[in-house]
Amino acid sequence: MENSVPLRSEVKNKYKWDIDTLYFNKEGVLRDTRKLNEMIEEIQSYKGRLTESADTLYSCLKIVEKASRLCEVMSTYTFMKRDED
Repeated sequence: MENSVPLRSEVKNKYKWDIDTLYFNKEGVLRDTRKLNEMIEEIQSYKGRLTESADTLYSCLKIVEKASRLCEVMSTYTFMKRDED
């Protein structure tokens, strides 16, 4: 008996990744790419200022965390989309 991997089009939807919960379309990815670029610019504005105060450091770290989470969503979507048939 020969084992073969079926094409994605031959697999029932209930067995497929539902990446539409991450992004419904390419425009959503592009929107978040712009948002991430803005966050990176904002993070760069903290260069040389992190030791000014605890509040300054905390503010920067909050932005870094948000950017990191956004990167996770974007990379998950991108890799899952790439692995589709």
